Amino acid sequence: EQGGLINVTAGATNHTLTDLDAFRLYEIQAYYGNTFGNGSISNITTQIQSAIPTEAPRNLTTSNETPSSVILMWVSPDVSGINGKLLKYIIKIKNHSYEWNITQQANNIEGRRRRETQADYNVHVNHLTPYTQYNWNIAAVNDRGIGPFTGNTFTTDEDKPSSVENLMFYSNDSYGPCLIWEEPSEPNGVILKYTLTYYQVRNMKHTYTRTEQKNKYCWTGSN
Repeated sequence: EQGGLINVTAGATNHTLTDLDAFRLYEIQAYYGNTFGNGSISNITTQIQSAIPTEAPRNLTTSNETPSSVILMWVSPDVSGINGKLLKYIIKIKNHSYEWNITQQANNIEGRRRRETQADYNVHVNHLTPYTQYNWNIAAVNDRGIGPFTGNTFTTDEDKPSSVENLMFYSNDSYGPCLIWEEPSEPNGVILKYTLTYYQVRNMKHTYTRTEQKNKYCWTGSN
């Protein structure tokens, strides 16, 4: 507990107390003293005004839900660092192209003290890009303003890729007919292979399937 004894010069009628914690309740006692002893005690109780938070949320963690959604979790700042009534949190999520700003009311955040994570709060974030690294930062807000930000990173899970693009067929004198294509615009992960299926029109009884690691395939006399 913060407190102490201060001797004030005789004749003084005021004194400034310093280094008090914001938004804390203090009891102040005062009495005069002379050579015969101390007088009776007068006391008052007062609450210090709030101030901008000086501490950031702690223990930032994430849990992937789907390739495009995660749960952000954190522990609130220590009471001594909130410096007022906690109103909300500001969350910034950013990758190489976009930035989201989320304002979440402190009394309307899902989950209080989840047993398995020991997090005070958790927020579900959707519409993210699969297999993408994001930076997220969070700060507490009270009636005086925004406190310091702290941050962490997460990477969303892989998902199925989009279709290949610009599929083209051409004839190559050296290798024979060739098929080329471009990688998917949304690979959503590490491309491991391409699978080709081809057959003669009107003769679907004979269907051929090949797996390739590159985006080009040419027919030769041996395949």
